[in-house]
Amino acid sequence: MAYKAMYRIFRPASFAELVGQEHISTTLKNALRTNRLAHAYLFCGPRGTGKTSSAKILAKAVNCLNPQDGEPCNACANCQAINEDRFPDVIEIDAATNRGIDEIRELRDKIRFAPANGKKKVYIIDEVHMLTNEAFNALLKTLEEPPEYVLFIMATTEANKVPLTVLSRTQRFDFRQIAPKEMKKRLSYIAGEENLTISDEALSLIVRKADGGLRDAIGLLDQCAAFADGEISTAAVLAVIGSIGEENTAALLTAIIQNDYNDLFSQIDDYVGSGKEYATIVNELVSYLRQIMLIKIKQNNLVILSEDILPRAEAQSRQIPLNKLTALLNRLTKARSDLRFTQQGRIILETALLECALILNDEAAVKEEQKPKIAAPKKAQAPAPAVSPEEEIKADNTPKISLDTDNDVLQNWDKLLQELRSESIQIYAFLKEGQAMGLEDGQLVIKFDSKHKFHSNKINQSDNKKIIEKLLERLTQKKVGLKIYCEEKDGDFASKYDLAQKAREVFGDLLEE
Repeated sequence: MAYKAMYRIFRPASFAELVGQEHISTTLKNALRTNRLAHAYLFCGPRGTGKTSSAKILAKAVNCLNPQDGEPCNACANCQAINEDRFPDVIEIDAATNRGIDEIRELRDKIRFAPANGKKKVYIIDEVHMLTNEAFNALLKTLEEPPEYVLFIMATTEANKVPLTVLSRTQRFDFRQIAPKEMKKRLSYIAGEENLTISDEALSLIVRKADGGLRDAIGLLDQCAAFADGEISTAAVLAVIGSIGEENTAALLTAIIQNDYNDLFSQIDDYVGSGKEYATIVNELVSYLRQIMLIKIKQNNLVILSEDILPRAEAQSRQIPLNKLTALLNRLTKARSDLRFTQQGRIILETALLECALILNDEAAVKEEQKPKIAAPKKAQAPAPAVSPEEEIKADNTPKISLDTDNDVLQNWDKLLQELRSESIQIYAFLKEGQAMGLEDGQLVIKFDSKHKFHSNKINQSDNKKIIEKLLERLTQKKVGLKIYCEEKDGDFASKYDLAQKAREVFGDLLEE
């Protein structure tokens, strides 16, 4: 016997089985009971929310030989034939492939014939918004005055593309995204019916990935069941959907909260190295932060985190003020958009996560960096007299730094970092983990501890190095190179550059007080 997909096996067979659309099922049942059925319906809403299933249930209900309180019996010959897609009076049309005027004219011609077996001839037109303008025009007259034995049910994911002339001739029903808890309950039921074992976290992952579409969720469950052979673990779901998982997403947020760049970029390295897509990492973090937001504003009924991760998420929600939480979501949403139009995905990802850490730990710097530069209106004035290069330098408001000795380096290091922060927050974040040690052959020597090897490598990249060297040239009015050392590979570094000794040279007796 051929394999049948789970979403087909567990497709709702009655209005009572329709998940999350009670406002629609109740209205249609009442219309059937009281004989107030319209001649044309438009079912609108996201994919996988039950539009086509509802159309088939309605088609059964109007043709059922033994209807029960507005529900089809699912036992008579007509109901069984419709369930098995062999009932001649229920015609399904995919408007995505049959969208032209010729197909609609053919439909209009066949409508004149009465139903062969049933009480009503039901036309289900899926993705109706795909019809051409000419096809819509050909359909209008039939929609307005169809034979009494004809019922039109049209479904669409984009109601805004359906002409108003068509909308006005139908009763419209808007299908909602399935609530996470209802979806989780349905998946648990299906897993039980299929003798599958699945963890709570694995269910939560599938629900979040499906994003309100129950058909997608059932399809993922089916795929995971095939992969895991009956016992679906969190790891199995992660492997199938390409997610990094709740634990790893929480760990990523912890690194952002703690401003731990080393851990943050190490995690990114691991996820990218294991084949995770940049967009997936961003999407997972956005989804997790939304859960944090829901916890923070006490919308616990919408939270779909697993029981294991919930205490950690609650603790993180207490660490992030609401205004900063929305700032993080805005920044990551921008990154998600940027990733669609670039081949430099890693840079987009790293910069976004780095700025998230700065939002939480150095908000003033981020605000200054992102402040729009609005030039004041220019007033007409006489041309300024020519000035010499020396006068131009003197008029520049940028503070000047003279790095002639090791002591100058120590005294001006913080000032240099602040100037760099206004130039590039990202490079500033890398450089501030280093320590200025002095001058060597006209080059500024900067030391990084072994735990900040990643940061030293970033500063050593030619583009970043050039930005710092240009800043030094602007501040000192002479060329100053960079020499980067990392303690892990330079064992004699500490002895060569004794910071305590240099501090004594700079501050002298003040250290003895």
